[in-house]
Amino acid sequence: MAERHLRWSVDGIYARIFAAIASDLDAEDADLGALLSVDSTSVRAHQHAAGARPGRRTGGSVELQEISR
Repeated sequence: MAERHLRWSVDGIYARIFAAIASDLDAEDADLGALLSVDSTSVRAHQHAAGARPGRRTGGSVELQEISR
């Protein structure tokens, strides 16, 4: 999940999703556009954020390991 979140953030997918939702709002609901957010209750933290010991290999690509340093 952390990889997908990173990819969607970099690629601008979240911005496009929010723009599509905001464009469908009526004039009456325009104030609701400021309340758009991602519910993170189902999003897990990256293993390093969850307390994994540094220096150990936890898998993942080299690119992701380089980003976390």
